[in-house]
Amino acid sequence: MSESSRECRNVLVSTTQRCGSTWISSICCKITSQSQKAEYVAGVPQRLMDLSMFGSDDAERVAGFSQGVKEAAARTGSRVFKTHDLPLRLVPLFLEQNPDFWVFNIVRDFRDVMISRLMYSRYYLPTVGLSVECRFVAEHPHLTEVEMVRQFYGTKEMLDWLVQWKLFNEPVAHEHYVRLEYEALLDAAELQRTVQLLGQKLVSGGLSTERAAAIAAASNFQEIDINLKQDRKQREVKTAFCRKGVAGDYERFLTKSQSNTLKLLMQ
Repeated sequence: MSESSRECRNVLVSTTQRCGSTWISSICCKITSQSQKAEYVAGVPQRLMDLSMFGSDDAERVAGFSQGVKEAAARTGSRVFKTHDLPLRLVPLFLEQNPDFWVFNIVRDFRDVMISRLMYSRYYLPTVGLSVECRFVAEHPHLTEVEMVRQFYGTKEMLDWLVQWKLFNEPVAHEHYVRLEYEALLDAAELQRTVQLLGQKLVSGGLSTERAAAIAAASNFQEIDINLKQDRKQREVKTAFCRKGVAGDYERFLTKSQSNTLKLLMQ
């Protein structure tokens, strides 16, 4: 039996923004031989992410999200889904309601996430005709990049982003949950080992070494960047917005004091 014809399992990639959900989802699509992109599921994000509602009707709220996943699966035939709207504390409930699923989470240093979100709002969203999601960016269009980052530091909006990041950085104890580290996956050997691991979870019988190596090679950022450059040219998007495959870039933008303080707040 060929690898592409083996039984594949469903997976939800659950992360906060700018952490690599598209990257990991695309790897999962390759592993499961899914030709279309992963389906994004919003479900009922306002209710799921509302801190004031934590502890109340969690099962009902997750059931609403699960229904959104099922509807997307029925509509598209997808097995790979992603979301920014299912905090990790609710993952065990989701897996209880959806025992045929795996949940993969990828965590990235918040300092890089923050800068990536700022650049994404400043450069990418306006270019593709979407509203700027960051109020600070919209209100300070004339700041340099460094000024923008350093003045954004400490704002209520930054603290909201940090809280959201923490919601996707909590420990989860479940046999159908896998946590990945963004920075570790930038190493080619670690990326291949991870592809092999995810293949064991998603494909009956796992992946051959050759297949895992091919998927990893097609998923490293040097290879992906070929397509990104073409996309940038077509859309005339300034390259600064695209911080995929970047780790530690925050050192160019944050002061040492800001960086150290955020490191403490991330704990």
